Amino acid sequence: GDALPLSEKAYHLSYGVNRIGAARLRAELLAGAGQGADARALLVLELKGARARFPDQAAPLEEALKKLGG
Repeated sequence: GDALPLSEKAYHLSYGVNRIGAARLRAELLAGAGQGADARALLVLELKGARARFPDQAAPLEEALKKLGG
């Protein structure tokens, strides 16, 4: 469907704390599309920034990464 391309657009347009939610959603969609490695890489990348800028908001990314076995 259209969800994966739209999530990519939303992710690239997001910034600040909203990027955390956009990254989590995109990672879930990537994983659902059989692209688990890409999903994990995205979460690892975003966690680095989120922990530095928004440490109290990084938990959803950490949980998503755990679900993917990362």
